[in-house]
Amino acid sequence: MKRLNLIIPMVTLVLMLSAVSCEGEVAPAPNFDATVAVAVAATRTASDVQEKVAPTLSAPTSTTAPPTPTTESASTIQEFNKAIQLDPDDSDAYNDRGHAYGLLGKYKQAIQDFDKAIQLDPDYVLAYIGRGVSYFFLEQYQRAIDDYTKAIQLDPDSPRAYMNRGHAYGVLGQDEKADADFDKACSLHKIYC
Repeated sequence: MKRLNLIIPMVTLVLMLSAVSCEGEVAPAPNFDATVAVAVAATRTASDVQEKVAPTLSAPTSTTAPPTPTTESASTIQEFNKAIQLDPDDSDAYNDRGHAYGLLGKYKQAIQDFDKAIQLDPDYVLAYIGRGVSYFFLEQYQRAIDDYTKAIQLDPDSPRAYMNRGHAYGVLGQDEKADADFDKACSLHKIYC
């Protein structure tokens, strides 16, 4: 079970990184062993991930370290600060800065930006997904599920929302719901299979 608790945040980080890349492309996961990243990308369920990644992992730990801050993310935040100063009603700038904060492991600040993006645009699917990812990393799994569910209501064809919600259900031990979401994500886009 400890390995599962380590793997699910890693998978979610890969999904979070894909949220800031071009649609349909998964950005490479920083600071992950390449073998782990390939195994995670090629699996559908938490048990599949555990089975394929276990030989690669060294001694399991009870927690996963947040992403390492990068100069690029910090300078990106400065650019979004400038954009927000120029147009305080730009929901995209708040959403994108929220993703940058998330990459730095500053999930509470990320949530504030996602909240503002949602306030400005209540139908902003990616802001709900981003906020859900931040809640997930703060171990507020039900709040993450609520955000992913709202994203699905707004865009029933969002494989990312189904996949992320499946991971949150998995952490809570709701395996049937997790598997249903993984299956739905896979049916929507092969990259989630």
